[in-house]
Amino acid sequence: MNRIHFAQRNFIHASLQSFEETLAQAEDWLAHRTETGALYRYHLYLTPEREAEVRQMLRTARAEIATLSARLGLSPHEESVNRLLAARFSQCWTELVDTHPQRLKGYGEVDPHLAETFGAAFEHLATLALQLSRLFGADSSAPTISGDNGRATRNSDGGAHA
Repeated sequence: MNRIHFAQRNFIHASLQSFEETLAQAEDWLAHRTETGALYRYHLYLTPEREAEVRQMLRTARAEIATLSARLGLSPHEESVNRLLAARFSQCWTELVDTHPQRLKGYGEVDPHLAETFGAAFEHLATLALQLSRLFGADSSAPTISGDNGRATRNSDGGAHA
């Protein structure tokens, strides 16, 4: 596999990156075990024996990714967390706008008092999500992002792509 096309290289890179990010997330869960919010609780359950086996596999997989990436001449793609968070908060904004009681009619009849009682709360949360999206996305000083080929460009909204 001495020569791979640009599209093949990108697909291989994306696949390995996705796997490596999931490995890192698993390591984070092993370190913290529990995450709790007002509407969720995540907990990782592993016996000590299973945990030891998982940790070894995680180390092995990370080492094999590093070796394969080096052999293929792949280097890290840098991504702006600002842009990722701006996109996530923008998505939250659209979902929160759609949870407003006046828009819930698609899910059945809506109690008229629901809008009076909770409408402002949904509007406020949607506004907060949109403001957070703008704050993270407005950072014009975000660095140019470069890919493994060393080329980088800045798109029209100030973001960068390789």
